Amino acid sequence: MKIIILFLFTLFLIGCATIPQGTAPSSSPLIDKSGENLKYQVVGSSTADAGHFSLFGFIPFGRTDIDEAIYKAIQKRNGDNLINLCYNVNYVSYLIFGSRTSITVKGDVIKYSQTGQSETYKENEFIDLYDRSTKLPANHIFSANVISNGLGFNYGLIIPFGSGMYGKIGLGYRSYEDEIVETYNWGWGDYTNKFTIDYHFIPFTFSTGINTEGILESDIPVNGIASLGAGYYPDVKNERWVNFGWNLGVGAEYKIIPSLALGVFYNYHSLFVAEDYFIDDNPSFSEFGLMLRLIP
Repeated sequence: MKIIILFLFTLFLIGCATIPQGTAPSSSPLIDKSGENLKYQVVGSSTADAGHFSLFGFIPFGRTDIDEAIYKAIQKRNGDNLINLCYNVNYVSYLIFGSRTSITVKGDVIKYSQTGQSETYKENEFIDLYDRSTKLPANHIFSANVISNGLGFNYGLIIPFGSGMYGKIGLGYRSYEDEIVETYNWGWGDYTNKFTIDYHFIPFTFSTGINTEGILESDIPVNGIASLGAGYYPDVKNERWVNFGWNLGVGAEYKIIPSLALGVFYNYHSLFVAEDYFIDDNPSFSEFGLMLRLIP
C-alpha cells in the first residue's frame, strides 16, 4: 500500500523548477516628460505572479505575462510603479495532468509624491480582509460527508496554479453499504440473488479544478469550486478488490477571514476497475457535506 501511494505521488508531481531571470531598477522610467526625476513615496513591498496551466498538455488556462504580474503587484498596494524589481520563471510538471508555467515578480511599490520631495513610508502591514494576496502557495481543506449514505471524511492539500486554477492531492475514508442483485439462468428459469456488500474505501486521489476566487473580481467573499480527477480506491475490508476510478466535485465556500473558509460540497466517485472472484461490480458513491479550508 505504501509503495503504491509513493508511486502515485511521484507520478502526479514529476518535477518542478524555479529559474531566476533578472532584476531591474523599476518597471517603468522614473522621469517625467521634461526629463526630471519623479518624486515618490515607497508604500511597501509586494509579490505577484501570472501564469498559465496547460491541462493534459494542450488545454491552456490563463497566460504567462510579466506585465500582468507587475500590474498585479502594483495594484496590491494601490501604487503607481514598482522599483527594485526582480523576477523568476517557475515551472511545475504534473506529467499526464499537464504543467504550470508562471512568472513571479517582487519589488517595492511606490506612489508618486505631490510634495515635490521623495518620501518613504513605513511598511504597510495592513491587508484587506479579502485580499487575495493572503494566500500562500499551498493550503489545506477538510471535508466530511453528512447527508449521503455512510461515513466519509477527507483531507486535501491544495496547490494553487494562479488565475483560479488549482491541484489537489486527497486522502480520506468512505464506508457505505450497497445492495447487489444478480440474475442467473439455469435453463429451467431465472434465479435472482441479492446480497449486501459493506465497503470501506481509503481513497487516494488527485484532481484539478477551478476556484472562482481570483477569477471574478468581487468584494463578496463567496467562491464557487469545481474539480475533476482520478484516484486509487483500496477497500480495506474486501481485500480482493483492486480499484481505480475517477471523481468530480462541485461546491461553494464563504471566506470568513483571510485564513479560513467554510463551505458545502458534493463529490461523485466512480470505480472503473473493481473485480471480485465471484462477482463483477463497479461501485460508485456520492458525498455531500461540509468543508473547511485553511490558508496558513
